[in-house]
Amino acid sequence: MFPSLSKTQLPDHSIQLLALVGTMASLLGAPVIAWSSPTLLSDSYVTSPFVPGVTPRHGNDPILQISASNIGFLKFSLTQALPTGVTDADIDKATLKIFITDVNTAGNLTIRRVIQGWRELTLPKGGISPALDLVMPAKIFKIAKVYAGHWVELDVTNIVKGWIALPTTNKGLALTVESGAILDTDIDSKENTATSHEPTLEIVWKSAGSQGATGPQGLQGATGAIGPQGLQGTAGVNGSQGLQGAIGATGPQGLQGATGPTGSLPPGNAPGDMQYWDGTAWVIIPVAPVTPKIVAPKLTLCDGLPTWTPGQCSYQIGDTGPAGGKVFYITDGGKHGLEAAPVDQVDQGIGAPWGCMGIAISGADGLAVGTGAQNTTDIVAGCNEAGIAAKIADDYSLNSYDDWFLPSKDELNLLFQQRTVVGFFTSNLYWSSSEPDLFDAWLQNFNNGSQDSYNKDYANSVRAVRAF
Repeated sequence: MFPSLSKTQLPDHSIQLLALVGTMASLLGAPVIAWSSPTLLSDSYVTSPFVPGVTPRHGNDPILQISASNIGFLKFSLTQALPTGVTDADIDKATLKIFITDVNTAGNLTIRRVIQGWRELTLPKGGISPALDLVMPAKIFKIAKVYAGHWVELDVTNIVKGWIALPTTNKGLALTVESGAILDTDIDSKENTATSHEPTLEIVWKSAGSQGATGPQGLQGATGAIGPQGLQGTAGVNGSQGLQGAIGATGPQGLQGATGPTGSLPPGNAPGDMQYWDGTAWVIIPVAPVTPKIVAPKLTLCDGLPTWTPGQCSYQIGDTGPAGGKVFYITDGGKHGLEAAPVDQVDQGIGAPWGCMGIAISGADGLAVGTGAQNTTDIVAGCNEAGIAAKIADDYSLNSYDDWFLPSKDELNLLFQQRTVVGFFTSNLYWSSSEPDLFDAWLQNFNNGSQDSYNKDYANSVRAVRAF
């Protein structure tokens, strides 16, 4: 069943009725009903597909066209509309009123919460519409042809209650046509000076009144019977073990080389020190310390000198890195740099949230190259949510290397610039480890290269990187 929807003539008719109800309730000593109509700040709609520089924006249009290819956006200010102290529990009802100019094709109208900020004259920003809340159940209403030329009332009580409980989530309403619906309708915007039928939001709440006596407690009902335990499923059949391959023949033993002369070596300074002859004297190479989370380095000839390295002496962009990833950034002539995991750890078909919506993670605000590892450490330490992007990158391991992390904003941009070299990117939107505030985190669109801050609860792809 669809939520309640009624067709009225003018919204002014309900104002007098609500005032009369509030007066009668006050005389009877019951809770008083109060009413408010918040200011409409912005209204517009987005046409899909949107081609920057070709498709027009509609922030100044007198009509909002809603159809399967057009999404309408409305934003109301609740800041001064409600008195101090009103909570979501006080809200009795919230009604969105729209004036329908025309109904070209009848169908279903869906209303969802917008979870990303937007501006009327720049919508859609960067050619991308604001993100919508796909978790909270949508409100769906039938729009008939007879509604043309009339006001229509839509119940949005649950959405408004959520805004009052957490004011920072008020980023507006989206009017969409989904799930194969064929609705095509026009509604008046606030720019329609010919009719002055702009969309309105009416909120009715219960103000403080006298509290009635507590009623007697009802009898406790009988405990229901415990249901029978389900049958245990049968165990699957074990598969047969494969045959062991034949052992190859042992090769002949090589000839023993001649015994060289006994040399003399100077004493070392510490266990594990290495020494080499530079043509004049023996030179000591101190043992390389093993950094936590990195496999032991190996001694390699670099530029003719023995050197402790985790892999080869130097790398070029596109080389396979020390851990088996793809090198996408180098410094010091290729001796150091960044390598990316060869595949996504999570693609956008599944997605992972950045995590800890509404909580600022101390230290996770680094943007520059070289800050991603510390960002990731701070996120994992400060956010206990399971399945978040930073934790997935931190847990990744390849060829015994497990010092991977979620790249910072600038490191992610370097990865985008070398996306064709690295390869196997399965989606458009990838998380960085940098957060601008407690509600959003930076991500990058690997389709057009744009970087923007998105709601932390939004599920995006993850590609881990590491430094060498």
